[in-house]
Amino acid sequence: MRQQIRRVLGSAALGLAAAIVVAGCGAGQITQTDTQEAAVNGAQATVGSIAIRDATLAYPPSDSVYRAGSNAQLNLRIINDSDQPAELASVSSEAAANATISGASTIAGRNVLVIGSTEGEVPDFQRPTAGPGPIGEATIVLQGLAYDVRPGMNVPVTFTFAEAGQVTVELPVGVPEHPRTNHSEPGAHDESGSSH
Repeated sequence: MRQQIRRVLGSAALGLAAAIVVAGCGAGQITQTDTQEAAVNGAQATVGSIAIRDATLAYPPSDSVYRAGSNAQLNLRIINDSDQPAELASVSSEAAANATISGASTIAGRNVLVIGSTEGEVPDFQRPTAGPGPIGEATIVLQGLAYDVRPGMNVPVTFTFAEAGQVTVELPVGVPEHPRTNHSEPGAHDESGSSH
């Protein structure tokens, strides 16, 4: 009888030890997703059947900052997920004196309007489900910024659509489209061709 009790207790102890080992296996591990970043770099918003995707201010062309009073171009995609055309009626921002739209302002049904930078293709996940059709292109510029805008800051921009209504989006400053050269690195050359 005592031998049977010892066997039961021994089995229970082994089971408990195994459970502790298994539970500890994942402790302190780095998951695969802990270093993954979101696929979309810019802001997103939806109003009615209209989706705004990957919305940013273009990276400042010089000094890495937009100075107060300067202009900033927007980069984004506007997706019309309705069968009917949609019109971007106006754009405004409390951070700018004015905003101008040039180029297309109507988004055909089940289509995409590309605003600003058109480098690369519009990803499939940003295309409406029905036939792609021609993609419209436009430019939106915030004019007369009220204050300095640097990377890391967000600027509120309000988009008004004739049918879908209005939505305000906090736009971050985008990343440079091309790598910038660090002239202070060893081996960098100035315009005369001499090394620093």
